[in-house]
Amino acid sequence: MAPFLLASGDQVEEVADKVLDSMKKAGVAQPKLQVDLTDDKGNVIKTLNYSA
Repeated sequence: MAPFLLASGDQVEEVADKVLDSMKKAGVAQPKLQVDLTDDKGNVIKTLNYSA
């Protein structure tokens, strides 16, 4: 089961920024992150894509 996050949009973006920053520090040239927002049954409602 994938990890889940119950948060506002601002908190999700804050976590995404931290993940992307960590990836850059680890040497990833063009880090990308995809966050799938799901309902209680696991159906994807929206997909958020972030890149640095």
